[in-house]
Amino acid sequence: MNPFSQLISMLIGFYIFIILLRFFLQYFRADFYNPMSQLSIKATDPLIKPMRQSHLQRR
Repeated sequence: MNPFSQLISMLIGFYIFIILLRFFLQYFRADFYNPMSQLSIKATDPLIKPMRQSHLQRR
């Protein structure tokens, strides 16, 4: 495996981890002023917001 594809794979895995962290923090009703909560929200909002808006428009 070349280093570039390994780096991309690692970044995608890290982003999936951040998305799962956001899900679990919301599920367990963690305080959103927690720095980990803020990090997960800021890192995943560009991907989650359009999906949430398109889902709401279909209803």
